[in-house]
Amino acid sequence: MQGLVEAPVTPMLRPGRTIRTLILPYADRERPDRLYMPRYVYSILDKPQWVVGDYLVTPVNPAARVPVLEQVKANPALSEGSDIPAPPQEQGQ
Repeated sequence: MQGLVEAPVTPMLRPGRTIRTLILPYADRERPDRLYMPRYVYSILDKPQWVVGDYLVTPVNPAARVPVLEQVKANPALSEGSDIPAPPQEQGQ
């Protein structure tokens, strides 16, 4: 174990894997007044992982996470069919 820790080539934390995807410019057919410019989207494939001491960290169950699309649908701040957020609702006193 001591040799593993002292070895300079042995990382303590394995870096995560990410990919960069180029989205080319395009115009929306349903909204011809919009033009989307080129951009990069970064996706995380593998999160960083401890090489030494990984048994001390409890893994997160993937089933316990809420999918991103579910979070967007559940957001009441956006009104239906509009890109503009709804004004804050006043609470009764």
